[in-house]
This record gives sequence, C-alpha cells and structure tokens, in this order.
Amino acid sequence: MIAAVSTGPMLEKVQPRCTQSASTSLFASASLFESAPWLNDALSQIHELENAGKNYPGIGDLTIAPETGAAVRILLSHINLPLLPRPAFASVSGGAIVMNFAAGERDAEFTVFPSGTVILNLLERGGLARDEELTPEDGGRIQDALLWALGRL
Repeated sequence: MIAAVSTGPMLEKVQPRCTQSASTSLFASASLFESAPWLNDALSQIHELENAGKNYPGIGDLTIAPETGAAVRILLSHINLPLLPRPAFASVSGGAIVMNFAAGERDAEFTVFPSGTVILNLLERGGLARDEELTPEDGGRIQDALLWALGRL
C-alpha cells in the first residue's frame, strides 16, 4: 500500500476572490426601511401603479412606462428624511406618475414623465406657491421641496 504524499506545497498562496452582488444586501435594505418607514409603502405603490395601468377609451392610456417607474425610484433615492408623510401616487395619461407629499397646509408634488423630466409643484393652502422643472438627479432641490412642505424651510 502506498501512502498519499503531496509533491507540491502543503498550502498554496492564492489571491483572494471577492464576489460582489449587484443587489443591496438584505441587512442594508432592512436598515433603510427601518430608518425611512414611508419608503416601503412608496415603493409598493409604484409597483402597483406599474402593474395596474390600462388604456381607458375616452379617458387615456394610464399604463406606466418602465422608464417612469425607474425615474420615480431614482427621485426617491435622493430623499434623506426619515420622517415624512406617506406619499400619495396617481398615474397620468401618457405614462407619468404624480407623487404628492401632503403636510398640513403645504404639499410638495412631483410629476415624473417617462422622459425623466420632473415637474415640481409646491402648493400652499391649495394654491400654487412655486413650480419648476427638475431631473430625478436634482437631489438637493428635491430635499429642499420636502423640507419646505414640512415647514422646515
């Protein structure tokens, strides 16, 4: 009987391999939803709008384009406020989504179009206080609009 003998080094030095997942870890996701409880509900509402849209003859096409859902999610990713009122969502003919954060007498309303254009309407006591065009990447202006609605600016 021949004993097994290794002719090479006992332990070989190898380069460490790191595999990185494209998705966020479950712990990071759980932490995010804990720190911003309104976000999970917002993402669920967007998903529901994307799946429920129909073309209604005489009213309009209320299907949500995938680009619109992505633009709304990008917009949400720029919000770094843990406590916000629950946003309300509505679909608009042409594939747009309206997202409204109502805070008492002030509202911050974002209309997001499939092109990625965002129209911001700041409403006070039901009247238009200010409007402007944004892109989903205008994080500072998005944050300021929400702070204004909350009465912090």
